[in-house]
Amino acid sequence: MTRSTSLVALTALLSLLSATTALADARSDKLDLYIEVHNMFTTRMRANYDNYAPTLQGLPPDAPCSADSQPGRDMYSTADSTGTIDGYRRRLRRAPRLPQDRLVTAMLDAAAIQVPTWNALYDYYRRRVYTTDQCAQGNADHRRLMAAFEAYFAADAELLTFIDTESRARRARELTETERRHGRNFRFYQVSLMEQVEVMRDLLSAQALDVDALAQAADAMAAGLGEIQPRAEAAPRDVYGDLRQGGYLTFLRRIDTLVTVTRQWVALLRNPNARPNDRERSGGDFERAFRAAIQSSNGVRYSERVH
Repeated sequence: MTRSTSLVALTALLSLLSATTALADARSDKLDLYIEVHNMFTTRMRANYDNYAPTLQGLPPDAPCSADSQPGRDMYSTADSTGTIDGYRRRLRRAPRLPQDRLVTAMLDAAAIQVPTWNALYDYYRRRVYTTDQCAQGNADHRRLMAAFEAYFAADAELLTFIDTESRARRARELTETERRHGRNFRFYQVSLMEQVEVMRDLLSAQALDVDALAQAADAMAAGLGEIQPRAEAAPRDVYGDLRQGGYLTFLRRIDTLVTVTRQWVALLRNPNARPNDRERSGGDFERAFRAAIQSSNGVRYSERVH
């Protein structure tokens, strides 16, 4: 699985963290804001960078535009999400003030520059303005754009480290609180199963994929599924109906699928004779199942009868 795919998985899981956490305190609200800002800008920012950076190869780094060559040949008009920035800044000023607020401020500052600069540069090359101004605007916008990318990615990387640490602690508290209030029942197993999804996310985010650890995460997930799935199927009619309507049964099916495709992918990764295309195809199946599990978890809703 490529590094960019790992980023997609990470971003998807960050969306999950906001949706499932029940600890409504001010610090959690601030953490949710951090996650929201990351989700709003990072994927598109990375896609823009990955589109633009390859066109700079072999060109002067500070002034790539010239009469003979111009970068940005594959640029496109990117969606403008800067209208959200003022609202994020207002929420960021709320208590508690955390040291990481400066990172989000840096990300918002960079996004406020990157998006309009990107679209201006796209329009500049599309209209061939560089033929009349000797690339003056193109090179100035290029420097502004690259500075925004650098500032954003540096702040985002540092913020993700904090989010990861905070989120782990928060999910541990959530699991303990869920067990205290509802016992080791349906709600507990949703949180517990998603802990294994988090383990997978960590493995995908590592420099090298630990195939044995991925297999162990799938086994742990299968064990949890083996505990709760028969209980769901045998639940009283009213509870079963609530589980079905609330999306819990769909969630269990998505987890079951994730276990299956993970094991298939692991088998191919372990097989030295497996064809690269088969491994890549299986990795794609894994990514889709991974995202589907997260999305189904986000959609689960509980009635008062379901514990």
